[in-house]
Amino acid sequence: MNTRNVNIPDIDDLDALCRAIDWTQYQSMLERSLANEKTWEFGCMDEYNPHTDNIAQIEEELNFLSAGEYEAIVRMHDAEYFQDFV
Repeated sequence: MNTRNVNIPDIDDLDALCRAIDWTQYQSMLERSLANEKTWEFGCMDEYNPHTDNIAQIEEELNFLSAGEYEAIVRMHDAEYFQDFV
């Protein structure tokens, strides 16, 4: 939750939103999420393992992040998703 009461730029202004996001903090969150999903994937015994899909999405975001493709990441989510990172 955004405890700093910062206005999140509108998703229509991708450039402003991309500049407002703390990408280092976001990357740290993704890396922690990836580690968690890999643990859950290993423990899931169902025929369909949703954690595999989650891992693929996180890895895609990390690849976009490494390439500096911030707009691609922002397009994957609603603007409010980034409230903890502005």
